[in-house]
Amino acid sequence: MKKDMTQEELPVKNQIYMPERLKRALMLSADRTITVVEAPTGYGKTVAVRQICKHAEGIKKWINIYDDNLSHGWNSLCVELFSASKVSRELLRSPFPADGMQRARFATEMDKLIQKEPLVLVLDDFHQIQSRQTSEFIRFLAREFHERIRIFIISQKKVFKDEELLVSTGKLNKITTEDLCLSREDVHNYLNMYQLSLSDEEVEQIYEKSEGWISMIYVTALNYLRMGKSEMSADMEHLVDRVAYASCSKATQYFLSYLVFLPDFTKEQADFFHDGGDCSSMLEELTENHTFFGKDQDSGLYHFHTIFRNCIYHHFEKLSLSEKCIRYERMAEYEVSRQDFYEALKWYEKAGNYEGMLRTLELFETICAPDEDERLIIRCFDNCPKALFEDYPLCLVLFMWRFYNYGQEERLSECKWLFKKNMKQIKLAKEDKDYLWKAYYVFLSQSAFNDLDLMRNYMKKALSFQGEELPCIDKNVPRNYGIPSVFHMFYREGSGQELVQKLGEQMDEYHAQGICSYDGVKYLAEAEYKYYVGDFEQAEILCDKAMWKCGIRHLSGFSINARYLKAQLCYIKGDFEQAKETLKEMRSMVLCETGENTGLSYCVDMCEAFFYEYLGYPNQLAGWINKEGRLPGKIMYQAYPYAIMIKMATALHEEKFSEMLSAEEEILSIVEKYENTYTIGCIYLIFASAAAALERVEEAKAYIRRVADMAGFEPIMLYAKYGEWLMKPFQELMEEDERYKPIMAVCRKVSRAGKSARNREYTGIFPLLTRRENDIALLAVDGHTNKQIAAQLFISENTVKSSLKNIFTKLEINSRRDLLRIAQKGAYHM
Repeated sequence: MKKDMTQEELPVKNQIYMPERLKRALMLSADRTITVVEAPTGYGKTVAVRQICKHAEGIKKWINIYDDNLSHGWNSLCVELFSASKVSRELLRSPFPADGMQRARFATEMDKLIQKEPLVLVLDDFHQIQSRQTSEFIRFLAREFHERIRIFIISQKKVFKDEELLVSTGKLNKITTEDLCLSREDVHNYLNMYQLSLSDEEVEQIYEKSEGWISMIYVTALNYLRMGKSEMSADMEHLVDRVAYASCSKATQYFLSYLVFLPDFTKEQADFFHDGGDCSSMLEELTENHTFFGKDQDSGLYHFHTIFRNCIYHHFEKLSLSEKCIRYERMAEYEVSRQDFYEALKWYEKAGNYEGMLRTLELFETICAPDEDERLIIRCFDNCPKALFEDYPLCLVLFMWRFYNYGQEERLSECKWLFKKNMKQIKLAKEDKDYLWKAYYVFLSQSAFNDLDLMRNYMKKALSFQGEELPCIDKNVPRNYGIPSVFHMFYREGSGQELVQKLGEQMDEYHAQGICSYDGVKYLAEAEYKYYVGDFEQAEILCDKAMWKCGIRHLSGFSINARYLKAQLCYIKGDFEQAKETLKEMRSMVLCETGENTGLSYCVDMCEAFFYEYLGYPNQLAGWINKEGRLPGKIMYQAYPYAIMIKMATALHEEKFSEMLSAEEEILSIVEKYENTYTIGCIYLIFASAAAALERVEEAKAYIRRVADMAGFEPIMLYAKYGEWLMKPFQELMEEDERYKPIMAVCRKVSRAGKSARNREYTGIFPLLTRRENDIALLAVDGHTNKQIAAQLFISENTVKSSLKNIFTKLEINSRRDLLRIAQKGAYHM
């Protein structure tokens, strides 16, 4: 029977019961780097880990994962580990570390964090983001820091596919539902903690109904204490509602309807949802009432148990739409106060408050961030009543930038039309109108990047208005739009020298007006031109000047362009180590300044493709380059033609000649929508190369003539990159037209340099082998199976087997181990 006691006397706060079986299982964690606690909701996983962490030595970091968004989980990890430091901000720009370079960077920062004392890292509700990628990351941390880190993973599903092997080899401690469940004896002991004297029959009923599920036993005990009767027919949902929610005062229930969307929160944040008032009494009521709501003593954060949150959300769903919208808007205001404007946009959208969305959009510090939700922005514009833009005309300019970067031409045109229409009829002070017009013409100038005359004209109009330039206009959008070459950006017609001259005049005009944001581009364009005509020495001098200037002005995009050219010059000179170092420097610069998942990181991928593909290392290329299908979404619209060109160049080196030619119509239908004349010319030359490789010389000559008609006979480097295939058609064209003679001269020069480069690089590895055999040997040295080698080189598995047999014969060895030994003695650098 229930013991008679008042509500105030109920001993329900934080009563912890640990079965002996669970204690023994937890003790094994002391000797394991990773402990996985796997069970459904309500089995006391979190409580068990909290108990053992109380006695663990070192820095304790508890990461709560609340949804299946991997970015959110990664953000939580970075913020919790590195607080609000510079390291945290830099890592937040990067996506979850999926490759070796990203992991190495994260490991460097982790190493600094745990130099003095070990780390206890808890990942709660890991199943939300559980995947092969995240599991591999945990393995990486365990390998890298096995003596200085203990990782606890709380999950509802299996974390590692080979858990049985990991447990048997002593690398993993696994705690399961069986360890967490209470036995009959445990149920007796547990109920005694609440001073309940129940009959054996009643205890057996509780045990049978709960099946050892501690949350069910807990709410059943509370129900006995509070209601004075047994209700064995009641399910978990109804019991939680009665003992946890219904026991709250009306004011607290109202308060909870605002807090339901917060994963965890501080006292100050809770006050925000209490209209700024002191909510101490409500928080105290919740923490004293039951263990489904608590406060973490280390972090000071309040948190809901999933069971209780689901109960609150059930009551929230019963509210009217208008009542829900009030809470959505409050959440939006909360996110604005935290300067998380994207989250604020989402909540305003749920509330149907488009004015709030526009107001928030004007608070953004950028006109297009790397992690921007394109679909959300588009919905905001499409569904927003257009009359609202009369009060928020600046938003139209902000939308223009976004639609330009998304390649949304129709929406961009609509924005321009609405802006000009509203500017004619809205009444604003002259300085405000001048500011808006200036912002508009600055946008038009930037978006005319491939038309220097138009760009120049719009900038003159922008400068005719008083007022400041649009704030932070280039913070997250690189001025090169992720295109690795100035000529691929700006060339439209005429000679390369004319482009250099025109760009120089424009830069001089900008300087006269105090605009220095393109410093270095003039040197860069001239350096590229000198490189194209074969004056490599002068090109290097100008390239160094461009790198210096771009560095001073923090022009990340154009700094990449300058280093790209530097790497190509190193390649021509045969200085491969310096070329590789330059590529690494580019990648490091992007990681530090903008993060991995940006247009600039894909720009670096394209730059690396030049070097690695020419030397025959397709396994070094970024995955998306060899992958079929759509380009990654983070490649900026303006860089699409160049990215397609890189993919085609890769296919050319892999000798996919017929496949490329058969896809001509499809490829041209995509790239000819863009005004990248120089890039499209390169694409035609790749088709010419493929045709020439198949001995279709007349077809190759036709492609080359189209390029000459489109881009003229300068810049010549268009042709030089594909000299390996185009020598024969060029020779015949030179006999027909003398203008091809200087082209042939540079083509031969660059082709000789490229051939020398490849021969040198291969001679330093396995001198006796052919290029294809070198490819296979290197992959074998790296530990790839025959099947994996075949997949990477696009050949059959039988070809790999026979090639390896030839390799062993030539090198007079018998095994892959011998191959590794030779490579280690030689100059195996890649």
